Amino acid sequence: MPEMSGDIKIREAQQADYEKIAQMHYPVWLESYNATMAPSMTDIFVTCWAENEYPRKVSEGATIMLAESDGEPVGMTIFGPDPKNPNNLHIGALYIKREKQRGGMGSALLEKALASQLLGDVTLACAEKNHKGRAFYADKGFDRDSSKDFSWEPIPGIEVLELGYTLHR
Repeated sequence: MPEMSGDIKIREAQQADYEKIAQMHYPVWLESYNATMAPSMTDIFVTCWAENEYPRKVSEGATIMLAESDGEPVGMTIFGPDPKNPNNLHIGALYIKREKQRGGMGSALLEKALASQLLGDVTLACAEKNHKGRAFYADKGFDRDSSKDFSWEPIPGIEVLELGYTLHR
């Protein structure tokens, strides 16, 4: 049974949800990376994530949690064992639609991830330009961990500096 938080339901995502999740994820992802792309990239991104990335992450042991309002995705998180240290939890994504931000949904999804593995540290990376996300994680007790910083090119021509964070527990 999905959990209720006001008009929000939080539940584990199923493969049938992936396309709708990707359609919600894409614009929030662009905003958090302070990126702009041609509208034609939307279909490519949605298809890539729905058909390849989400299933790959689940096959590697990750869980995708979905927050819904009136049956539509408004938030999501991906988390699982840290590939570099399986005793730790790694949060690979946490995105909330802009109009639903600052209403407690991000905190609720983060709590779901943290409760999935009670022991070990929690690691994540956040785009350097994502000031709202960085403030959110700092408020939740995550410390900057420059040993986990990296740069990547999620889409050709867009390079992103990711800053590492660790919650010590």
